[in-house]
Amino acid sequence: MTYRNQSLKYLHRAKLKLSENLDDSFIYAALDLRMAIEARLQQYAEANKEITKSNLKEWRVSNISKELENAFNQRDKIAEVSIFYPEESKPVYSFFYTPVSKSLQSMAGKLGDFLHYGKNQNIEQCKALLLKIIPEVELANKGTLLGVPMLNTKTGQLEMKIEPESIEEADNFTENLNSGKVITLRVNYHEAYPQ
Repeated sequence: MTYRNQSLKYLHRAKLKLSENLDDSFIYAALDLRMAIEARLQQYAEANKEITKSNLKEWRVSNISKELENAFNQRDKIAEVSIFYPEESKPVYSFFYTPVSKSLQSMAGKLGDFLHYGKNQNIEQCKALLLKIIPEVELANKGTLLGVPMLNTKTGQLEMKIEPESIEEADNFTENLNSGKVITLRVNYHEAYPQ
């Protein structure tokens, strides 16, 4: 099984630990989920380091997310970029930017309560929080855009950082864009991931 990014590896391990249904496993799952959240934020910050001031060694969820919010100014909205050929009514490609939501950032902070000695060690509360976090981390990793589309003011070009799901998809996309065909881009922002 291959993964697009490190965040998905942490998520996968967290799910495995959670399925063991052992008290110790919940603590390790909590650590992996915390790392999954940090890794996704870092991935976004690294892909956009020219517009963020983020220190790539930063681990604080609130600091990384603040830099991304300042750069993108789109809050918790999901960005969708659809690419159309003029003769077609359906998009040829659709890419999504799925942010690490404020809700997920808050839950990442609550994980700390279970990761320090002497803190709240209520395993049932830990398990409930983990089960709540998993779908949020899955959503944050659903998108293949590593940031919202940005207009480069120096070049006048629209820039999109895309993380293709496979080498074949990347080659196909590049080949189609370099074919000389006219394309239309449509950018939409959503409150929830479109079904």
